Amino acid sequence: MKRFLLFTLVICLFAVQADAAMFELDAPTARQFTQLPSAGPAPNILNYVIDNDGSSGSTTYYNDLYYGANPDYGYNMQYAVGFVGNIAAGNVMNIGIHSSNGFAGLSSFDEFGAAIANDNLDDYRYHLFVSYDNLATKVTAGPVDITPQTSTFLSISNVDFTKVTDFGFDIEIIGGNPSDVFHTSVVPVPVAVLLGILGLSAAGIKLRKFA
Repeated sequence: MKRFLLFTLVICLFAVQADAAMFELDAPTARQFTQLPSAGPAPNILNYVIDNDGSSGSTTYYNDLYYGANPDYGYNMQYAVGFVGNIAAGNVMNIGIHSSNGFAGLSSFDEFGAAIANDNLDDYRYHLFVSYDNLATKVTAGPVDITPQTSTFLSISNVDFTKVTDFGFDIEIIGGNPSDVFHTSVVPVPVAVLLGILGLSAAGIKLRKFA
């Protein structure tokens, strides 16, 4: 009986793994995200894309140099890759990646998911999206309003990445501000990195005690 139960458990585990077909946004992909064609007139400007922790000198992957060659994120970056830009009320900014030939490397996935954090001090509204027609239309998850220094996870089902032309997230201002500079990060920081930071902090405390 025990052997049968163990065999059943193993089969179930493999079945769960086989059905797990979500592409969860990772840092290498997020670092390729740029501003995509968006609804609404200017100003809709993505200024830079930067790695955690966002301090001056952190690696930047896109930079329009408005904030200089070594921009400082300026807020607590909760997640691994941060985006800073200006947006006006009533506008929606699309941030993501484009391919006119689809994303064959993601063909084994049929869902798209992403963790999104609002690092700003104002509320923002977000959608996760995929598009099959160069953003003429979008399939979205959301909207979700994220309060300051909080985060959420969104996902879209039934995605055919071989036909997707664009995917990513969009952002819009809420709360009455006519315009604002947003600070948004994606992809949770790996546990190993967090443990390393905690380890360094603990080591620092010990050194202070014995100094």
